Amino acid sequence: HKIPTLNVLFRVYFSFLSISKYFDMAYIYGSTSNPMRNSSNDEASLSQSRNTRDGKELVAELLRRNVSPSTVRQLARDGTSLANLPTTAQLCPGFIQTNIAIVHKDYASDFLEFCELNSVALPLVYVGSIGEPGAPPLARVSDIRYDLAKYRRYDRGTKISVVNDIRELEGGKFKDFAAFYIGCSFTFYDVLSRQANIPMPSGGRIVSMYKTNVPCKSIGPFKCNLIVSMVPIPEDKLAVALQITQPMTEFHGGPIHIGDPAQIGIDSIDLPIHGDPPRFGANDIPVFFGCGVTAQYAIQSAKMPIAYTHYPVCMFVTDERVPATSISKSSLEAPVAVRYRSSPLRVDVVSEACLSAIRDIDSYLQFDPLCSHITRCHGNNQLLLSAVQLSH
Repeated sequence: HKIPTLNVLFRVYFSFLSISKYFDMAYIYGSTSNPMRNSSNDEASLSQSRNTRDGKELVAELLRRNVSPSTVRQLARDGTSLANLPTTAQLCPGFIQTNIAIVHKDYASDFLEFCELNSVALPLVYVGSIGEPGAPPLARVSDIRYDLAKYRRYDRGTKISVVNDIRELEGGKFKDFAAFYIGCSFTFYDVLSRQANIPMPSGGRIVSMYKTNVPCKSIGPFKCNLIVSMVPIPEDKLAVALQITQPMTEFHGGPIHIGDPAQIGIDSIDLPIHGDPPRFGANDIPVFFGCGVTAQYAIQSAKMPIAYTHYPVCMFVTDERVPATSISKSSLEAPVAVRYRSSPLRVDVVSEACLSAIRDIDSYLQFDPLCSHITRCHGNNQLLLSAVQLSH
């Protein structure tokens, strides 16, 4: 009688190992364009007083005017209006934002493969053809040489400068370059705030980013460790945050890690490599997502003669709306966050189906007289916690 019981336990355990991985949920990428709402008056007044605004005042003014994506791009084109902009994170809620990488055609094939191999950090939303400065599926009128508030310019990966545009690629010089538009978690920040009431960085504050000890899959000259962004999320909202983010795979998808930052090589949560130190509420847990800044470290490693990226957290704001999301209340595939250790903090993700199956077995063990000696697994979710620990 004991042998079948153990077989059931083993079957559920190995099922748990496969189900507890992040779910490969597909969704249809929306393509409804927003009519452009350029306002020359907005652009003129914002540009005229740019010299008297610090970054936070500029963000507040743009939010007050509820500027459209096309207006943000137009303001960027004059070269200085958005020079003090600290981040685009709070601008144009409901519209997709992307990271940008611009590489020479000799490196484009390898970089494309690098992105595909590391899609959690570098999900490709659009890849321009060689010599294509626009992005027709994302913006009706755009030119990636001018449409960002700030850029980074890389000279053989070591000399890095910040520029307001890349006009040096005018006059046909862009014909040898390709632009990569990489999904950004800013896209789902507004969704987390609206649908789950999860507070996001605001008032010009910049999300925290960290370098991990997790190596990316290398290809050709591109190699680096994974860069992550971190959002403090209340523990009782983890499940809904997972349900919102996991299907959004074109914008990094669900978190790559929850809990103790040391597990992924982050020595101090208070010392991000980019962004502001995080602010935690009493019940907040650190939740880490793949980050498109990974591309910038890969470009540095490649030591190309010349390359460009967006300046961290100053994204390309598109005319495309964020795809609609829904929160399932009963799906067996719905993710559940399980805290299996408090010090150091360890959290894992399982499916609702897996959680239900393990709890059924837990109940069975408590009432089966032949299993009464397995006292350590009785009650208080001990079997679930043990299974989660074994999976690590």
